[in-house]
Amino acid sequence: MTTPGVGLIVPCRSPNVTCSVFTDSQISGELFENATERNAAFSTFSLLLVNPPFDADVCFLPKAPMDKFPMLDVPSQVHYIIGAVVLIIGIIGCIGNAVVMFAFCRSKELRTPANMLIVNLAFSDFMMSITQAPPFFVTSLHKRWIFGDKGCEVYGFCGAVFGISSMITLTAVSIDRYHVITHPLASIGRALTKRKASAAVLFVWMFSIGWSLPPFFGWSSYVPEGLMTSCTWDYMTFTPLVRTYTMLLFCFVFFIPLLIIIVCYVRIFIAIKRTNREVQTLGSSKRGETRQADKRLKGEWRLAKIALIIILLFVISWSPYSCVALIAWAGYANLLTPYTNSIPAIIAKASAIHNPIVYAITHPKYRQALGKHVPCLRKLLVIQHAAGRVSRRSVSRSTYTSCNDHSFAPKNTSISISKSELATIGYLPIVDATQTELNTVNTVLHRSVDAANSLHLDAIVVVVDQALYAKAQFIIWQTPVFTEKIVSWLGAFQTAMTFLACIGKRFGDGGLEDILIQYEVLAPGSVNGVMNRRHYNRSLSCNKRLVEASHHLLWQNFLQTRTEDDVNHYMAIIMQLHASFPSKEYTDTVDGADFRSMLETYSKFVEEKKKANATFAFWCTYIEMMETLLQFIRSS
Repeated sequence: MTTPGVGLIVPCRSPNVTCSVFTDSQISGELFENATERNAAFSTFSLLLVNPPFDADVCFLPKAPMDKFPMLDVPSQVHYIIGAVVLIIGIIGCIGNAVVMFAFCRSKELRTPANMLIVNLAFSDFMMSITQAPPFFVTSLHKRWIFGDKGCEVYGFCGAVFGISSMITLTAVSIDRYHVITHPLASIGRALTKRKASAAVLFVWMFSIGWSLPPFFGWSSYVPEGLMTSCTWDYMTFTPLVRTYTMLLFCFVFFIPLLIIIVCYVRIFIAIKRTNREVQTLGSSKRGETRQADKRLKGEWRLAKIALIIILLFVISWSPYSCVALIAWAGYANLLTPYTNSIPAIIAKASAIHNPIVYAITHPKYRQALGKHVPCLRKLLVIQHAAGRVSRRSVSRSTYTSCNDHSFAPKNTSISISKSELATIGYLPIVDATQTELNTVNTVLHRSVDAANSLHLDAIVVVVDQALYAKAQFIIWQTPVFTEKIVSWLGAFQTAMTFLACIGKRFGDGGLEDILIQYEVLAPGSVNGVMNRRHYNRSLSCNKRLVEASHHLLWQNFLQTRTEDDVNHYMAIIMQLHASFPSKEYTDTVDGADFRSMLETYSKFVEEKKKANATFAFWCTYIEMMETLLQFIRSS
């Protein structure tokens, strides 16, 4: 006799007896009161199925009615302690990674393409903390999973996505450090740009989501684990589908990325050792250049070490969990207990707090950004805040100069005036307000007009910096009195900085950046600051050196087109200038016919080359722009 439609079909010993069938609902709720009685009943069912009695009147036909989210026989204190630990980890992870994202996004020095990967890592860890810790804490209070099948699937999916994205992001960071340190010149043309970094971040998320979706479609599944208060993918079931997914998942999201990271850092270490060896073995003539390369590599290596620390902590956190999953995959799931499943999972979730802690301790620019943008953390992290760099209030002072004086001198320049009665120089009263507000600028302009009227001046020059220039001009154009009396003047320093930015914009993409890096005039990390006028002294120095080198090349090409007698004649003039400077003989030589003839011939040569070669003409404009800037700086 068989009974179709309910669970397992079991034949009775006697074909004439009546079989009683117990449904799932009866077994789950009507016959047994708790999970322990149900488990004992199923043990009895199994024995009866294997060896039923001869004269049995009843056949049990269960449908494997196991509770998917049971409450394990574990002390309540264990659930509460583990839930509290996970909640603390989640709070630290949320706050710490939020601070990392805030600091990296607010600080201009940290907004680099490479740091987009760090921000992505912080976002991934932030989402890991906020999606995993609160549900875990709530289920620990109830001592079982209470959010149902869909909640279990979403919880496991979020844990998988954000865990995988963190690992792949760390792999991308290692590859970037490898290219920058081991192939500095080759990486110039294929340096990590914002577009490439965005593409890398997009790939990380597509890869992570791609490996987290299969359990929704029957390739493995998301099930409760450990103490039955959290969910993950099923690595305990010993079936071909589950074992295949588990092994491929570990290969592509753990073992292969880990191998790539190891190879990258081994090669980085070899490059550092090789550079150190070259510094020690080369002669003094070349040691200076090699030391510059060594210094640059060590700077990049410091950043690589920070990433390496985070990677090691991440791998250490996930290794116990990986070992547990691989033990189950190998068929030894019977060796695992709820505790051996839960504790490694908690350690893995703690990987979300490593990123902010490591950066707060080891990254100097990140610490400076925290001190500037998150003042409340200065004492906690013992950050030295530079005096005067950030202030709540600033003092606005405007310098006014009589328009009758034909010279202009900044504040750090000695003033020499032959007729003191033609110029009056002084300072306006201090305006105790924020200098960039429109009201402050308006007050300064009103006081400037009052000063001009009191001194009986037709006009007055107000010197402002770039932050105030546009606001001052806006107010002047709106007020007729200001338009008649005030001339706003951008300071010499700000004008020079703006001109340097124009040079960087025009010639940076034309090869200027590559030249400065390739010939080790600048380190790769300093080029952006020079091209974008953030470093005045460094920008001016390297551009002056490049202009001098360009003049040497032009002069050499010029001499190659002259006869030997002309070359000797020109060199004699130059030697005479060099020997006589700065005497009157030097002035006489410059004013002499021979020198003027040489300059005219040289100028004709340059003009002919500019007409014949567009690239030559392009770089001649660079020389002309830099000479204009240098003359402006000397005059001011």
